[in-house]
Amino acid sequence: MNKLWKILKPPFYFFAAFLCAALISELVVRTFLPQKIYPVYNESAFGLLSVYKADFNGEVESGFPAYSFKLTVNSRHLRDLEEIEYAKDPSIFRVMLIGDSRTYGVYVNDDETFPYYLEKLLNKKIEGRLFEVINPGPLGGLGEIYWYLKNEGYKYSPDLVVLFSPQEYVKGLNPAMTKNVKYKKIRIDRGSGKDVTVDLEDLEINLNYQPSALLTAWIIRYFPFWDELSARSQLLTLMRTKLNTLFASENREVEDAEKSVHLYLKSLGIKLDDEITWKINDAVSFRDSPNAKVAGLEKAFYFSFLNDFSNLTQKIGSEFLVVNLPTHEKVYAYGNSKEESDLAPFKAIRYFKLNPKIYSEVLIGNLVPMFFPEDMHFTPAGNQLTAILLFNYLAQNDLIPTNMEPGVLADPFDAATLDELKNINARLNRFFSTIPKNLINTERATSKEYKEIYIRSIIPYIRAHLENNPGDFLGHYQAGLIYLNEQNLLDESDYNKALEHFLSALKLAQDIPWLSAELSHHISFIYYKLGNWLFAEKYALQAIETNPGYPFYHQAIGELYLYAGRYENAITAFKRSLELNPNNPNAFLFSGQAYLRLNDPEKAKDMFQRVLRIQPENKSAQLALEQFTRP
Repeated sequence: MNKLWKILKPPFYFFAAFLCAALISELVVRTFLPQKIYPVYNESAFGLLSVYKADFNGEVESGFPAYSFKLTVNSRHLRDLEEIEYAKDPSIFRVMLIGDSRTYGVYVNDDETFPYYLEKLLNKKIEGRLFEVINPGPLGGLGEIYWYLKNEGYKYSPDLVVLFSPQEYVKGLNPAMTKNVKYKKIRIDRGSGKDVTVDLEDLEINLNYQPSALLTAWIIRYFPFWDELSARSQLLTLMRTKLNTLFASENREVEDAEKSVHLYLKSLGIKLDDEITWKINDAVSFRDSPNAKVAGLEKAFYFSFLNDFSNLTQKIGSEFLVVNLPTHEKVYAYGNSKEESDLAPFKAIRYFKLNPKIYSEVLIGNLVPMFFPEDMHFTPAGNQLTAILLFNYLAQNDLIPTNMEPGVLADPFDAATLDELKNINARLNRFFSTIPKNLINTERATSKEYKEIYIRSIIPYIRAHLENNPGDFLGHYQAGLIYLNEQNLLDESDYNKALEHFLSALKLAQDIPWLSAELSHHISFIYYKLGNWLFAEKYALQAIETNPGYPFYHQAIGELYLYAGRYENAITAFKRSLELNPNNPNAFLFSGQAYLRLNDPEKAKDMFQRVLRIQPENKSAQLALEQFTRP
């Protein structure tokens, strides 16, 4: 026994010390760095480091407050309520949808994804044939998508493979910026002058190279009892978060993409001022745009990837379709988005770009949210509409077996269809009732056109929301700001509607001083614009009474007195504003104008000079002072 103890003693003490250290670390994390534990629903399989975890069944938090979605994964890592065998009956037509988080259906339940809706629509509309739609889930980048089909997806013998892969996904993923892709052969033919033809052959996608942080995470993943421990341990949750952060920093896009591409081209013997023709195969080539070497290489890689992906689908006997899903930006600004095909050189590859105008018309005209707030991911209604549009394209282009019987195509604007789109979003009604607080954020808008359509699309939602929630003072406040048109997003302000909403909000928010003062200020301004000076003064004074320490309210009533010809009252108000904020050039400027009207040029001149001490380039003050020097 003593001999056995001598042998076991060192590992026993080591294990005991390790366990004590782990328990102490767990207590420290729970006390000082508390972590929220989310269920882990991914694992390694098929040569990929992250796919759906087999036999997962649970609720996944979405990242939105108090909102989660149901996720079910079968034993073959597919998002499906049922098992799907590799072998299939000849009567079954299989469609495999491969893509990103929008394809698998983030934020929505298993029966609310567009692969689910597409399968349901196919089996409902086309008789005499059974359809199965396979959803392998989010596979990461283009390399992972290709790897999945090559290593696993082909086993299902899909009749049709649909790739959801917009060209913008390639940014940062080309031979100049990553070790995961390279061309085995590159032939360069230099013509006359600066003309160069780059013949790209044998693209190789290698997923074996991985950053050290991700490899560490992969090794830890196979510790004994990892699943049970990680579901309870905040320490392991913190470790996983830190490793993911480290992985992201190691795998981030190269900061100077242009420099990286230029160095890559230089290594091939290509000069910066060369005019490149990229040749993908005998049928596909395109000319570089001037001064667009980065975009040219990314496009060349994307076309090479599609070429290899198309060849792979031919080998497994599948039809191939590339689909570009619209983002929420394109839906809100569809009038300015380019509708031409991004794959014009590829005559052999079918390409379908879903029309953002249809989504926009359903969203704006029928009050059916297509996207989650400030997010590119579809709501259940957005997924259903996507399934309808994709089904119609497949049927019209003979990509699915159908004799095009009458009534096969689905009309997205049919009354019954619109009712269905509204009904399948019913689960989200409570969540979307917060839209007036969560969705209005024009700071993220990228263009004036986007902002205009964005705001126009929000107004119907707010109107419907306030009909069902008349006591929501913040909703009334947001509606008032929109109709007031402070950011010039609408064609013109609607003062009467803005006034109606601000008065409703003021009545409901009497116990919130800052908001009551702000509402009174807006109401005063609207009454001034409508020519009601008495009420304009009343609410301006009310704003000051509620928040007397805010200098802008004193300046605002001073401006009101100035335009009303009550110059002494105006000067008194501007003085009070300047006591609270001595460096306000506008208060000095307006004071100078009031002194001029009181025929006191010396004081007026002093006020304008003070403006220039604060803002030397102030044109209004400069012009005002010029009149004192004119003969």
